[in-house]
Amino acid sequence: MPTKTRLAIRPPRTPYKHLLPPLSSEELAALRASIQANGVLQPVILDELNNVLDGHNRLAIDPNAPRRVIRGLSEAEKRAFVFASNMARRNLSPAQKKAALAAMKAVARALREEDPKKNTQKRIAELLGVSRACVEKWFQRRGALHNQTCLKSADTLRESDFLADARITIPHKIRPAIVKRCESGEPLATIAADFKVAKSTISRIYRRHLADRRAAAQAKRDVARAASLGDQNIIVGDYRHTGRVLADGSVDLIFTDPPFAKQHIPRLAAAITAGIGQKVTKKTDKRGAVPRLPRVVGLSR
Repeated sequence: MPTKTRLAIRPPRTPYKHLLPPLSSEELAALRASIQANGVLQPVILDELNNVLDGHNRLAIDPNAPRRVIRGLSEAEKRAFVFASNMARRNLSPAQKKAALAAMKAVARALREEDPKKNTQKRIAELLGVSRACVEKWFQRRGALHNQTCLKSADTLRESDFLADARITIPHKIRPAIVKRCESGEPLATIAADFKVAKSTISRIYRRHLADRRAAAQAKRDVARAASLGDQNIIVGDYRHTGRVLADGSVDLIFTDPPFAKQHIPRLAAAITAGIGQKVTKKTDKRGAVPRLPRVVGLSR
């Protein structure tokens, strides 16, 4: 009796989903609600190896979503397809668009290296869904992306329009919430998507928090060690951290020599003298004399 052979079908993989930032929590919830109400309206696009090119979020929500296979694309063409399919419809922030365009530039160069004759600037622009002028600028030896209309369709922003906006920083009052989410183990990409910034921005905020926490702990150790030596001692530290752990009225002299540009010195001097200085320095006696055994604090930033 002949035996039946079953072909194992590999489940879809998502090796290209990292090319664009993930959906924010609100966007993902809206997509889930839409699929639950109306089903998957656009099919999931896969290559012949069962790799998802477009629609990994739809597939994650509905594993039975309709699928369509595109065959014959090179590796660079697959990456270009991902960008062309998503850039026009995704609601990306200026910082996210900046990162995406940098990745698209790398794909454009990869396309050119694959087949210089076939992949002309015109074809590369069509594959990526950008203007030919943008691609031309990418291939200039020392050219940078400035004042070029790069994105087609509904997005007609010039890159210069959002590169300046990409420098906007996250307000300090929001950063503790970001740190809390980082410490809970939430992926940085997910946090970045919710705040519409690049993943590197979230990473930088968290690294700065860790550095400040280490500095504050070191400041406490320095002050404690100096206190064990008695009144006559010197404490060297960063005024942002050391000043917070010094006891009120415990310092005779603050000495600082900050290596900053001249325009920043008045602001820093005011922060040290009017803020920390009035709090931690000892009060003089009626004659204006200072105590005999001084505690000197050398502060910097």
